[in-house]
Amino acid sequence: CTRTNVQRGPNRLSFDSSCDFGTMKTTAKTVITGDFNSAYKMEIQSRYEPPMMGLKEGTTVMEAKWTGACKPGQRPGDVTVPGGMTMN
Repeated sequence: CTRTNVQRGPNRLSFDSSCDFGTMKTTAKTVITGDFNSAYKMEIQSRYEPPMMGLKEGTTVMEAKWTGACKPGQRPGDVTVPGGMTMN
């Protein structure tokens, strides 16, 4: 993937990206806001050409926040999703 139009500001980072997956091209606009120490929000607006499984565009929103030190068995960067599954 390539990234262009990277803009940084206080509590904000944004960039455009373009990725090729075989014959499909994905373009996206990503905006990340927050203090980046205790919380952030990432919003990604994507377009797919040709459409991916009938989907021409989509939006992803992710919010993260510091909830405390790692619990036993966790590593820095672990993400626990609803349902209890942990990913790193």
